[in-house]
Amino acid sequence: MKRQSNHLYDQWRRGVYRRDKGNCQMPGCTHRAYNAHHIIRWSDDYSKRFEVDNGISLCYNHHHEVTGKETHYVKLFMEIVHAKG
Repeated sequence: MKRQSNHLYDQWRRGVYRRDKGNCQMPGCTHRAYNAHHIIRWSDDYSKRFEVDNGISLCYNHHHEVTGKETHYVKLFMEIVHAKG
C-alpha cells in the first residue's frame, strides 16, 4: 500500500472504530473490536475502500467467521451501519 493509501486506510479504520465505539457489531456479541472490516470487499469496489459506511467493527472471532464469506453478510452489515445514522 502506498503512503497516501496508508494514511487514508488509517483514517478509515479510526472512523469505523469511532462510529462503533470500539465494539464488535455482530448481533449479540459483547466483545471489543480488533478489526475494521470492509463490508464490500476492498478488491470488489475501489470507490468504497475508504468510506466509513463501508466498514464495520468486528472482534477477532467474528472477523475470522466472515472473512471469505463477505457476500453473505453485506445486507446485515449495511442495515447495522445505516441504523447508526
